[in-house]
Amino acid sequence: MKKYLIVILLIIPIIKACTDSKQSETIKNKFMMIKANSDNKVIINKNSITKNVTFLNYEVDGTIIQLIVAKSIDNKIKLAFNTCQSCNPLPVEEKEENKNQIIINKSYIEKYKTKFINWKEKIK
Repeated sequence: MKKYLIVILLIIPIIKACTDSKQSETIKNKFMMIKANSDNKVIINKNSITKNVTFLNYEVDGTIIQLIVAKSIDNKIKLAFNTCQSCNPLPVEEKEENKNQIIINKSYIEKYKTKFINWKEKIK
């Protein structure tokens, strides 16, 4: 019985230390401006995508269209339009991928402008 008590007393501080370190960890999201190149393609370099969310801001006629990109736990890249700041992102379906990049036609992004015009808050 004493062995169990000693083991429990030793494990509790270890568990507490692990949970405290996770709670104090701060995740900082990145915001990046993106633009179309001379071929009217928006290029997103895959090496800049991490498990932390990056907000990609694309400006058209004074309206910011925002995309969200991150790596999932299985290392797949997830990319979506941020059509609602609190819910319901719209997946980006028309894109090309190669080993290093995600490529999206400028016109595909710009057709979603109307979903972003009436946002109440200014996007960073």
